[in-house]
Amino acid sequence: MLDLKLRAEFLNGHMRDTAIVFRRDDGTGALDLPSEDFFRITYPVVDLQKALFAISEAGTGKPVVLIGDRGRGKSHIMAALHHAVVSRDVVETWAQDWGQRLRNDKLINLQLSSGFYPITEAVHNNEYEYLWDLLFERHPSGQKMQGKFEASGVPVPARSLMEEMFSLQPTVLIVDEFQTWFDGLNDEPGDTGRKRRTWTFNFIQNLSELSKDRPDIFRFIISVRNNQTDAYRQVHRDNPALVDFKGVTAKTDRKRLVLHRLFENRRNIPDNEIRQATAVYAAERFRLLYSHLPAAEYDRIHNEVVESWPFAPELIDLLEDQILLSEAAQGSRDLIKVLVQIFKATPESNCIITPADFAVDNVDCGVQSLLDAISDEKQDRLREIAQRNLEAVIQAGVQAPNARGIISALWMRSISPGIKVGGIREELHLDITRSSVIDDNIFNDELTQIKENSFNIHEEEGVQPRLRFKVEENARAKLLASAKNDKLFEDGSDKEYMRSTLRYALTPVAAESVARVIVPGPSWLTSPWEGLDENDQPERWDRPVLFVVPAVTENFNSDLGLWLKKHVTKQRNVVRFLLPKVGTSSIFDDKEIVIQARAALLGKQWGNNDAHYNKEGSKFRTDLIKALSSRYDRFAVLQSWDFQNPQNCKFTFEQITKSGTEIVNEVEKVIRENLFAFEDFEIMVGEAASNTQTVGAFLTELKEPPVKPGVEPVPYLGEIYIYEQILRVAASGKIYLNVGGSWLGKKDDHANDQVTLQMLRTKASKRGKELYDIILGTADVVGADTVIPPPQPPTTTPPIPTDPVVPPVNGPGVPVPEPPGDGPICGGTIGIPRNGTPGTTMGIKPPTVKRSEEKTTLNLSGEFENWGLATADKLSLAKLEFKGLTVKELKALLQKLPPTTRAILEVTMPEGKD
Repeated sequence: MLDLKLRAEFLNGHMRDTAIVFRRDDGTGALDLPSEDFFRITYPVVDLQKALFAISEAGTGKPVVLIGDRGRGKSHIMAALHHAVVSRDVVETWAQDWGQRLRNDKLINLQLSSGFYPITEAVHNNEYEYLWDLLFERHPSGQKMQGKFEASGVPVPARSLMEEMFSLQPTVLIVDEFQTWFDGLNDEPGDTGRKRRTWTFNFIQNLSELSKDRPDIFRFIISVRNNQTDAYRQVHRDNPALVDFKGVTAKTDRKRLVLHRLFENRRNIPDNEIRQATAVYAAERFRLLYSHLPAAEYDRIHNEVVESWPFAPELIDLLEDQILLSEAAQGSRDLIKVLVQIFKATPESNCIITPADFAVDNVDCGVQSLLDAISDEKQDRLREIAQRNLEAVIQAGVQAPNARGIISALWMRSISPGIKVGGIREELHLDITRSSVIDDNIFNDELTQIKENSFNIHEEEGVQPRLRFKVEENARAKLLASAKNDKLFEDGSDKEYMRSTLRYALTPVAAESVARVIVPGPSWLTSPWEGLDENDQPERWDRPVLFVVPAVTENFNSDLGLWLKKHVTKQRNVVRFLLPKVGTSSIFDDKEIVIQARAALLGKQWGNNDAHYNKEGSKFRTDLIKALSSRYDRFAVLQSWDFQNPQNCKFTFEQITKSGTEIVNEVEKVIRENLFAFEDFEIMVGEAASNTQTVGAFLTELKEPPVKPGVEPVPYLGEIYIYEQILRVAASGKIYLNVGGSWLGKKDDHANDQVTLQMLRTKASKRGKELYDIILGTADVVGADTVIPPPQPPTTTPPIPTDPVVPPVNGPGVPVPEPPGDGPICGGTIGIPRNGTPGTTMGIKPPTVKRSEEKTTLNLSGEFENWGLATADKLSLAKLEFKGLTVKELKALLQKLPPTTRAILEVTMPEGKD
């Protein structure tokens, strides 16, 4: 640091207390030193100049009162006044030298009074019971005057006696710690008790008046902490010269005094060298803290850096104006101790010392001296907390190379008992700046990393939010730090929370959504239904499904086709795939999303015991929902199904512009407007009506893609919408509906379609089983709005192919629609003829027979695709064989079939049953 050197007294490992002691046994007291040595470490602050002028030839001779808190330098000034009386020439030479440097004519022309004898004492040590004891002991004529006083028989020396003594030898009485001593005096009770306080009070009045009236023989100088003592009030009556350390230059003076006191060669280093060494720091200081000032102010701001060097102006201000204002601190003397320690611990390479140099984890850098000065248990706890936070940041392994400096500076700014506790971002940024600029983005990123990995850093609201350490934990910071601990989430609770939150973010607020949102876990390609609700399983889907794909694979069409075949064995035409934006990773791999989810989850869990965590957790949840809601901008639906070669399946991709809870309705809207072809649907409904299918069977068929590869499926848009389209077809006269035994439809070609549609909406509006049981028919079979009996069984029996396992079933059969949905399969054997016209045979050529192994009913439905059978293909004969079922279970199965279905029932009973 430009070869800056501390004074010799500060170089020892154990530094002596910097408080002024008048006399020491080893001869190192302030009054023991030669005047030249004492004034070599003395800076001419304004308050010292005022005191010197008061006892000069030009002074008024009034009593002098130094008033100020501990550590303000009262004792040092009193020692200087003592030397000014003892060594007039030395002090005048000192004054002339400094006067020339400071261009101060008053100092240059200072003429001190001569011929006085100094009596200087810090009376708080209680070496003297009465103030006159001190005078009688120290004054050259004191013993003689003491004899006269004792002979007089009065309790207090008379003014005339004091005037006689001082006439023999003019005297300057300098009494330090006067208030402390006087306030400890008491009067003994009773008439005969000693009245120490009263007698001293009277004696002070005599001395004060004598100093005012006879400054040629007596000068009276005292120091007090404030004006609340009776001793001060007694002197104040004589209008003393006050030295109160409150002048406009007092703060600047103290700074200069401290620097002069610390360094033996500080004034010998040219300002231009200091200016060059601190150029980067000064420029950043102006940019970060004073950018609101005009450029013309730059030199003034830079001069502040030069004047405070080697310490940053903010460090001096922080110590003097904030930290060392505590009652336990000793002002400048503790400031000197702290600055000595930090200077000795700072590397030579540093161009300036800032709060960041008070390394919170290094007791040798002035931290201990600082804590001793404050002497506050809470502040000591803050240091331990800051240390733990620094350890947490280091263990987190974040990219924050300036973490130690930032945390140390923040700790320094947080232990202040003043109003401005903590620091703003710009102050912390400046604290870690030295000879090179730190980019704003880099600093902000580091500070964010530190905040997120520390538990006790709080950010308080304001125009310029202040950061500070507090004993209590920062709920948000702890949530963030804990969210980064993978061990806390080994049970997968974070992923489950992400799934549930994403589902919440996408599900419309309506009572019943038009589509069911399903959010799988990260293993969706191999185990999509793991951990999901039972109603999320394909066999339980009761409406269109919006399946949220975590991440799009490289060969998405191929992978999705294979996935659809393996994991969705039925209702493959029901699902839509919501896809993230291009280039977006899986939510389970997105670090920011994962941290937000974990923090929200922990906030919910911990919030049961602490409302702060619940509040912060809610904020994280809000941010999480916002991030998830805008993550998806497209979806895919099946365009072409190929069961035999699922890797050849094709999908249609559509863009969406909505986000969050509006996505579901947007997807369905896009499908209706862009992908649903009413003409294709009308043809499909017509075919179903030709086969007199039920609505339930038709819906079941629509939920599956066409078996034939390359054929585009008609999108399944839910029961309500599809049934509405069925009603539209019926209103056009192309099909009719059998509702509860009555055929409804268009009466004639001249009937209005809209009127018919309204009639159908009224008479054919059904839900649930009643909807599924509605039969579709064509005009050549039924008459509009006519009640007709159900179809009669045929009069002839078609030939039945031989089956080696299932006994043949003989009996009439009629074409019937498939039962709606899936239900439990009861015992028995059911034969349902599905081909031919009632009353005719099936033909001569033997039919082809397909037979499966014994499987569950769910897996049996997949055999049709394996055999290449489409849902519209007619079957000559269908058999189901059940074993071990009860009559009740079998009856339940029969009741699930359409009421017009005709079949032959054959059962085999156990032996012994007739």
